[in-house]
Amino acid sequence: EASSADAFYRFGDRIVSVEHGEAGVSVTFENGDEERFDLLIIAEGVGSRTRELVFPGEHQPRRMDMACAFFTVPRAPTDSQTARWYNAVGGRSAGVRPDNRGTTRAFFNVHGRSHLGVGNSVAEQKAFLRASFDGAGWEVPRLLAGMEAAEDFWFDDLRQVKIDRWSNGPVVLLGDAAWCVTPLGGVGASLALIGAYVLAGCSASGSSSQPHGCYDSARRAAVGGDPLYQQARCQGADACGSVLYAAGLSIALQCV
Repeated sequence: EASSADAFYRFGDRIVSVEHGEAGVSVTFENGDEERFDLLIIAEGVGSRTRELVFPGEHQPRRMDMACAFFTVPRAPTDSQTARWYNAVGGRSAGVRPDNRGTTRAFFNVHGRSHLGVGNSVAEQKAFLRASFDGAGWEVPRLLAGMEAAEDFWFDDLRQVKIDRWSNGPVVLLGDAAWCVTPLGGVGASLALIGAYVLAGCSASGSSSQPHGCYDSARRAAVGGDPLYQQARCQGADACGSVLYAAGLSIALQCV
């Protein structure tokens, strides 16, 4: 609503073709519309389809060998103001944390590659989690029941984005589409905001006619010296798998 007077929103559509040169970008949408822009910003997440149109074959994802699901469940008497994490045998973990809306945020993690054959439908993903967490113990039955009714269910194969450049002519990558570190590393929102700030600065400076070159070099310089990014980049299931996801280890944690 805040930007509706200054921006045009398209829903139920996607970009299917991109042609670009130094003079701008020509975009074709799935509905057949064609438009031309001075700058195309791709900020559609880790699984960006448009990124593959402009940077075909350049993205070499680093897979975390883990599936992750997030959703909201009703608050229960056992919930408090602290986050709780339960690690079950078989590379499974679950957790809850309070939010500021009177509900509880929950997650499931499954370590390994058993999820790679799961389809894209929510029904298939929930069925996979039900089967994976059968008999896991703790409060998992409650979380599985809450998952069925959750309207904000999210499930994905965790992978980091690894690509050597973030601009190609007047097309730039931003946020997770450029440098996703996954929830295992965190700082995704911070990196996205910083990236947008750098891009805005390049657009407002003397590089306004070609902000993409300025953006790529300035953003990489910032990220290269950012210890938070480097630390997050090195995080992953392979770094903690020997402890937290050992097949025979069951642990419960409470963050206070």
